[in-house]
Amino acid sequence: MRILMVEDAEDLAEGVIAHLARSGIVCDLARSIEDARDCRAVQQYEAVILDINLPDGSGLSLLREMRGGGDRTPVLMLTALSSVDDRVMALDQGADDYLGKPFDQRELEARLRALVRRETDRKQE
Repeated sequence: MRILMVEDAEDLAEGVIAHLARSGIVCDLARSIEDARDCRAVQQYEAVILDINLPDGSGLSLLREMRGGGDRTPVLMLTALSSVDDRVMALDQGADDYLGKPFDQRELEARLRALVRRETDRKQE
């Protein structure tokens, strides 16, 4: 499985990437919306982990851009914004799942596996 993590907190991103690598999951890191666009232009991903607060804007704008362009790649929002309103807004704009920080690495990995499994099943129908 290859995923894209869009996260500007370097220590958090490195921890997630190391944990996922131990499970055989390849994770590319984009530290901004622009970096994420560049990564997506040259690589297909089975899922995207997306923060909301990024240095060059809101991750929600990237999410809207993806969905507006017909991209159905599963997106898991991983953010410190964890109010019900924040979660509802992201889900209504096309996020497939939402996990607030702090989080347990095992739960993040399980949610990614579930998202990818559902998308794989959908494509096989």
